[in-house]
Amino acid sequence: MKKQTKKLLITFLVILLMLCVAIFIYASRTNDTKKTGDPINKVNYGPPTETEKSAGDKQKDLNSSKESAIRSSQANGQYGKAQVVVVDANQYFENVEVRAYISNVYETGGTCSAQFTSDGSSITGNSSATKDATTTQCGSIVIPRTKFPSGGRWQLIVSYSSPTSMGVSSSQYFTLK
Repeated sequence: MKKQTKKLLITFLVILLMLCVAIFIYASRTNDTKKTGDPINKVNYGPPTETEKSAGDKQKDLNSSKESAIRSSQANGQYGKAQVVVVDANQYFENVEVRAYISNVYETGGTCSAQFTSDGSSITGNSSATKDATTTQCGSIVIPRTKFPSGGRWQLIVSYSSPTSMGVSSSQYFTLK
């Protein structure tokens, strides 16, 4: 009986050793595939291609022409019509937050204002606007919930003004809890 137990133990250990070797081989092959596999998720740190250089130059020219148009309208005392887009208006815990941008203006120095109205009450919040890659971004407008006299349905309008542009979003309704 002792010999049979010894044989069974040796057989079990050999099978366990073979299983460990198989797992090691599989894991090392999987890692090799990850190292030399598909380059979709890799970052190209090489110099830009001609196509990438051309796209960057086009974007620079577009930004430059936007800035030139703004300077020209300032010199002529004209105001451009800003197209204000409200991205988000929601209540987050004890604050009401509004996010918006100006799609056709590229400048820093303007002011965004969010005005909520309901039943004769009016609540306003402001933020500074800055240019991002291609538009003018309003900073988040945050108004504490305690500033609102009541919950319910409120009308929201976001306006933008700067030395060169003015505009107002379309009105939308917001339910305050």
